[in-house]
This record gives sequence, C-alpha cells and structure tokens, in this order.
Amino acid sequence: MKKFRFKYQTVIKTKEIFLEKKMKEIALVEREIENINGMILEHRKERKNAAKEKLGSPINNSTDMKFVNNFQRYIDSKIDSCKKQLVEKEKVRGLLVSELMTIYKELKIHENLKEKHHENYMIEFKREEQKEIDEIASNRSR
Repeated sequence: MKKFRFKYQTVIKTKEIFLEKKMKEIALVEREIENINGMILEHRKERKNAAKEKLGSPINNSTDMKFVNNFQRYIDSKIDSCKKQLVEKEKVRGLLVSELMTIYKELKIHENLKEKHHENYMIEFKREEQKEIDEIASNRSR
C-alpha cells in the first residue's frame, strides 16, 4: 500500500502561513496602539506642565492668558486627533482578530479532516495487511 499522503496538505500549509501573517499584522497594529497611547500621555503631561509653568509665574496681561489658552486648545486638538487614530486602529485590530479567528477555524477543520483521513488510511492499511497475512497462512496450509 502507498504511503499516506493528505491531498489538502498544501491548503494546511497555506492556512498556517496566513495565520502567521495575520498574527504579525495584529502585533504591528497593537504596537501602533501602544505608541498612540504613549503620545496621548505625553500630550497630557505637556498640557499639565505648560499650565504649571504659567501658573508658577505671574500672568501679566491678557496676552499671556490667551497664549496659555491657545496652547492648551492646541494640545487638546492633538489629543483628540490621537484618540481618533486610536479608535481607527482598534477597529483595524478587531477586523484582523476576526480574520485570524476565521483562518484558525479553517485550519482546524482541515487538520481534523487530515486526522480522519489518516485514521481511515490506517484502517485500510491494517485490513490489507491482515489480508496478506491470511493469504500467506492459507498458502502454507495447502
């Protein structure tokens, strides 16, 4: 009998490659999310420090006050922009995770199919082996 060969083995290998690729893409998106969160924290610190510096020194006129307010609004707009980017990256990560789960399920289905085919192969192999043993035994008894 021929050696066991699963005809969909290339599909399994392809799914494994896709799985690894999706995992790498998710890791990149998560790294970007971490970077954005770090930027938000930096902007908040920058806003807080600017307010402390101006509050520590006397505000002489309305120009200083306007400068502080404008700077804080500018930092707030940067934070809002980062939050929007964060939401977008979270959506992308969600899509990638769902794609990853789909690929993983398909891979499991093919692996289970391979196991069933192998079990059937082994049953057939043992049947043929027993048939050969029976033939040898019947030829000797003659």
